[in-house]
Amino acid sequence: MDSNKDPWIKINSETYLECIVGNKSGLIKLKELIQSAIDNKGVDVNPHIKSDFKVVVCTEEEFEETESNSLPKWQNLLFYSALVAWLGILPIVGIIMLVRLWLA
Repeated sequence: MDSNKDPWIKINSETYLECIVGNKSGLIKLKELIQSAIDNKGVDVNPHIKSDFKVVVCTEEEFEETESNSLPKWQNLLFYSALVAWLGILPIVGIIMLVRLWLA
């Protein structure tokens, strides 16, 4: 079989972000595999197409939202206050102490 005609699918593509990418025969085969997964609750992908995933699964579970990684506002305020103290006030205090030592 010609490698350009071999069906392939990628979910994690460096060129195309956040999408499913594949050649025409791969996308058609994926469509068939999805139907098979709906009928049988799951199907192994590897014997059928070259892909970066292994199984297509049909489930009745609810969609899981990704949790936000952002911190609460009070934690951000505390972090930035400590950062200003460390990077702003501490060097100034150090310079003042060095000047005092130098003048003494």
